[in-house]
Amino acid sequence: AVRDTHTIVVSSEGPPPATLADLRLEGPLEDIHHVLAYADVVVGESATMAAEAAVLGTPAVFVGTTSRGYVDDIERRYGLISRFTPDEFPMAMADAAAIAAATDHGRWRDAQARLLDEHVDVTSWIVDHLLSVTDDGAP
Repeated sequence: AVRDTHTIVVSSEGPPPATLADLRLEGPLEDIHHVLAYADVVVGESATMAAEAAVLGTPAVFVGTTSRGYVDDIERRYGLISRFTPDEFPMAMADAAAIAAATDHGRWRDAQARLLDEHVDVTSWIVDHLLSVTDDGAP
């Protein structure tokens, strides 16, 4: 469905409520990261999806009852996640609307670049480590 100039989609592990059925995201599950990467904002109750959106440079509004260290860190250091409790849902929706309406997308790219720059690429680290080890296990 299109609201103003934004397309709203719902991704869910189970069937969404009937009132949201026409917004259900269709397509292969493995494409979800493409959806996150090209979204203006991600709103949801999954800390993992919020963090994955942030790593892809998409701001996220996380609504949940529990705290996660990595979500708190991304929120505090990079501003790519805003965390709200379910009781704060109206504020969460206002924040999401403000993010979607913003035109300064460079802010999110800069925050993403800092996030990626300040963390270890674990895959590269493992490959480099394995390549540095000889057959007998000695470096």
